[in-house]
Amino acid sequence: MENNKRLLFVDFLKGFAILCVVVGHIAAFNSQCDFLIDFVYSFHMPLFFFISGFLYHKKNIVNIQKSIISKAKSLIIPYLSISVLAIVFHGFSEESIYGYLCSETRWGYWFLPTLFIMFLFLIVYRNRFIKNTSFLLAAVITELGFYLMKKLFPHFWSELFLIRHLVTYWPFMILGLYMNKVRIRLPIVVLSFIFWASIIGLNYFSNINNEILRTLGRFLAIYSLYGFFVINPNINFIYLKPFTEMGKSSLVIYMFHFFLLQIVRKYIEDCNNGWSAISLTITLAFIVSFCCWLLEHYVLNRNKILSKFFVGK
Repeated sequence: MENNKRLLFVDFLKGFAILCVVVGHIAAFNSQCDFLIDFVYSFHMPLFFFISGFLYHKKNIVNIQKSIISKAKSLIIPYLSISVLAIVFHGFSEESIYGYLCSETRWGYWFLPTLFIMFLFLIVYRNRFIKNTSFLLAAVITELGFYLMKKLFPHFWSELFLIRHLVTYWPFMILGLYMNKVRIRLPIVVLSFIFWASIIGLNYFSNINNEILRTLGRFLAIYSLYGFFVINPNINFIYLKPFTEMGKSSLVIYMFHFFLLQIVRKYIEDCNNGWSAISLTITLAFIVSFCCWLLEHYVLNRNKILSKFFVGK
């Protein structure tokens, strides 16, 4: 694919993934939307880590210190800024301070510090291990290290350093780095999609699910989604512009959509019809995402201070 096509396809995947994040959080307010939850949680966050690794593959790292500072500006500053805003919003309680800064979920914002920690490893590895075999060996050892820390660390330290998320999503970051070297074949893409859908169905209809199946489903989902665009390089993204625009604003949508959830909650939680609840959830997710897009383009991007603190620019 040409570079511009590739960037558009990445923006689309980011937009699709962030919409699914919002859909999943709204769907949690209504039990009629359990299928939506099973669907979006089968791939959405692994897809973000995969995209991060995929984009990182294109960068030539020259200076470790400058690279780390750059990632801190784009990830940690927005994370701390939105956390402080959310803590104030929750009345500066001790519970909210711990929740946003120390808990495993960071009350929704765990993705940003987790991604930053992963980038710390990648930045060092890209500079120290030139050969692919050395780099992959270091990546495998790192995953084993994360797993041991998950088993051995006291609960507080495991939460503070987001060990469970590192164990779960580090392989998808590495997959993104090397996916362009994986041969994409149409039959395998189709089979991957079928097996991914089957795993979702087993979970929803028969409640057959475990960590191995979940992880396999995530890999199959990513291969299916990525492979679709590789075997269809001439897609006209003009018709997919809402998704590509959301992809460009995925950071702001991710950070600020939490503030709008309580507003839309009353519209979805009492809906008793399954199809109506699903369609309403998706509609509300688009509306919430659009509001966050407006916030970025007409408020944050027009103020250098706000842009620096919340957009990482």
